[in-house]
Amino acid sequence: MNRIEEEKLKVLLCVAKCKQRVGRGLAIDVLKGSHSVRVFNRRLQLNSAFGSLKELTEEKLDALIQELEEEGMIVETDDEYPRLVLTEASKELLHDHVGELDL
Repeated sequence: MNRIEEEKLKVLLCVAKCKQRVGRGLAIDVLKGSHSVRVFNRRLQLNSAFGSLKELTEEKLDALIQELEEEGMIVETDDEYPRLVLTEASKELLHDHVGELDL
């Protein structure tokens, strides 16, 4: 697995571990390991993906999420507060590769 694939899997894992109840900004905060009130109020610092991509910029993480959307691996809902939701394809991918991630 190359670095980009691993980064994308970590994004998917973060969304899955947050029970698909996070939007783009909050997912980025979790992946960066942010100590924001939003993260701690929801106890998302306990997520195994917390800080797993702290070396990436917010812009790079946003671009990864956009790529996952374009690839049909993740969908952003049209709700009042948009959430990131996994597709069946991303769920299968996570099932097949989650053990390969270094978290």
